[in-house]
Amino acid sequence: MQTPFSPPSDRIQPVRIAMAMLLTGSVFCFSGAIAARLYSFIQIYQDQRLDQIQQSVVDRVEMLKAKQSYNICIITAEQVPMESSLYTRAQSLKDECQGAITETKLRQAQQYADAGQLKAAIAELKTISDDAATVRVQQLLGEWSNRILQIAEGYYFSPSNRLDDAIRTANTIAVTDPLYLEAQAKIRDWQADWQTNQAHWQRAQTLLAAQEYGGALQESQQVTHPYWIQQTATIVRQAQVGQAIDQKNWQPATLEADSSPTQPTLSLKVLLLLGWVGWVAFGKVKARSS
Repeated sequence: MQTPFSPPSDRIQPVRIAMAMLLTGSVFCFSGAIAARLYSFIQIYQDQRLDQIQQSVVDRVEMLKAKQSYNICIITAEQVPMESSLYTRAQSLKDECQGAITETKLRQAQQYADAGQLKAAIAELKTISDDAATVRVQQLLGEWSNRILQIAEGYYFSPSNRLDDAIRTANTIAVTDPLYLEAQAKIRDWQADWQTNQAHWQRAQTLLAAQEYGGALQESQQVTHPYWIQQTATIVRQAQVGQAIDQKNWQPATLEADSSPTQPTLSLKVLLLLGWVGWVAFGKVKARSS
């Protein structure tokens, strides 16, 4: 016989479903909380482990710095990532190692320069890649390039023929050096000046051979380079001797030409003297006759 009420199982089923869902949700929430907790624990562990690894890297960097293994020190310091709490310390050690390398190179370059090996000194400077030393490196490059240029100028103005040495020395100043353009301008000036002096010397020789001694001396006076002055010294001596001989040959002719107008004057004096003597003699004879 049926009743107006549903079976008990039908009334309890929604409750069971709700309870099941609640239980399932609780399980999921609990599992999620455990998972989050576990993840946090793992993350903390990994961070701690990473810090330990990075600390060991920094410790190794300090050891390498103490052993003066500066290049390896720099490479090792770069292994510490930027997001690490030890990054600042690693970079500081890296800079110290780089500074030590720079100082070593600067000392070596200075030793080369003191020994007169300026080309080697400049080459050593160019191996320095430390941004902190840029100003110092440029200052030394300018100073030593200027010394090279002074040496080249010394070669050029030498009494010996050292034009090629001057040019070769000036050309050791590289394109990247501060005085490169000045060195190239000097080379062009030397070559032009050398050709000018050589041309004056050649013209002086030609004039001397033509016995135009005055012109030879004038051309010789245009020579300004010590080497070509030495070359013209013989020309000057020979031209001076030639001028002296010409002057000696010219003086007797001048004296002979100058003496000819005086001859009538001397003859007139003789005539006057003879006339006076005759007049005196005539007076004496007249006096005796009277």
